[in-house]
Amino acid sequence: YTEGDLKGLKRAELVALINCQLNKWPLPRGKLSKVNMPELRAKLLDPALGFTTTNTPLPGASHNTAPAVATQPGDAEVDLNSNPGQPMDVELNAAEGRGTSHELRAASVKEIQLLIDDLRPMNAINTFQRVKVHAIDSESCEEGEWRANAREIISALQNSNGRLSGSGRIGVPAPFNPSYTEYFVQMVATEPIEALVFEPQCLIIPRSNRLNLRVHRMNSGNEPKEPEIESGFLIGRTSMPAPPVASGSGTAKNTPTELEVNWLKNTIKKRPDYATFEANRNKILQNIDRVQYWRFAFAVDKQLHKSSYPSEISSSKVSKAAIHAALQMQTTALAEAIQMVRIIDLYTTEGVNFSVEVALEIGKSDQEDPKATVLKAFLLNWEKTHPIEL
Repeated sequence: YTEGDLKGLKRAELVALINCQLNKWPLPRGKLSKVNMPELRAKLLDPALGFTTTNTPLPGASHNTAPAVATQPGDAEVDLNSNPGQPMDVELNAAEGRGTSHELRAASVKEIQLLIDDLRPMNAINTFQRVKVHAIDSESCEEGEWRANAREIISALQNSNGRLSGSGRIGVPAPFNPSYTEYFVQMVATEPIEALVFEPQCLIIPRSNRLNLRVHRMNSGNEPKEPEIESGFLIGRTSMPAPPVASGSGTAKNTPTELEVNWLKNTIKKRPDYATFEANRNKILQNIDRVQYWRFAFAVDKQLHKSSYPSEISSSKVSKAAIHAALQMQTTALAEAIQMVRIIDLYTTEGVNFSVEVALEIGKSDQEDPKATVLKAFLLNWEKTHPIEL
């Protein structure tokens, strides 16, 4: 870099350049947030460290090649009557996936194709819309897949010619069985997108960059409910069935065979904490037990995902779908466990980021009414309000 390259860049932009080439950063990564701007510039300009513009587009240059997400505040609503040209304020904050993977440190803008099945009685129509969103990371993804911010996707859709009107629930096909719908937001015609609650907050984009969205009407009390998933659990079921497994070699993409799943189940059962994990399934747990439940799923995924089966079982690598089937956990439930453990480890490992508050919260064992959703909300909010710059 030259002085001219870095002139006028803000601190966040300097950090982004360093994050693209972290292997050249001479100080501990956890210390990056403590370094002042003059030193950041000095490190980038130091020829001995070898920071280079090769494959690292400068923040100013990227504006000419890909549109950034609008940062001007707007009051656009989901309803068709709002101004479609008004930009949306999309915040890619820590609670919605920022900095959760080393694989995509500098968020890049990608075009995705939205295949929208609007199944509401008054709006029934299939539409197609291209939008551009930021790639956040590839956490909990198969090869070629990546994650995007759900709020940003809907904001981009609402600022396009294919914007939705009225109220309804938006979901995506469940990965283990497309006949089920996993809803991630309920849109209300009178509410701005910034006020809507997105859960999950990140969506996995297939390697084809095509995302199927389903729009259904709100359920009233006397309407028959269709198969759906909410926060990783099947609504209306007291227990969660395992995803269907092919008995042969399987023709569906990423569908594990029965032999593969059975081998994984037997492998998982050999873990010393398996009995506790199984006993706590579908139960109301104290925070300390909930964290252990999450850690078990996290450890299984970390150890087995993309590992090799014994040659007599399969020549394939262990897929996410196989782990979901063996653990009998939905995609969102496993992804949630991985995300929560990541946050917990960030703030309970000894060091400058250690938090007594987080340690006390996850260690609670005498709550009158413990809720996993409350613990999850606490952790997401803590990461959002106490960001760690790598």
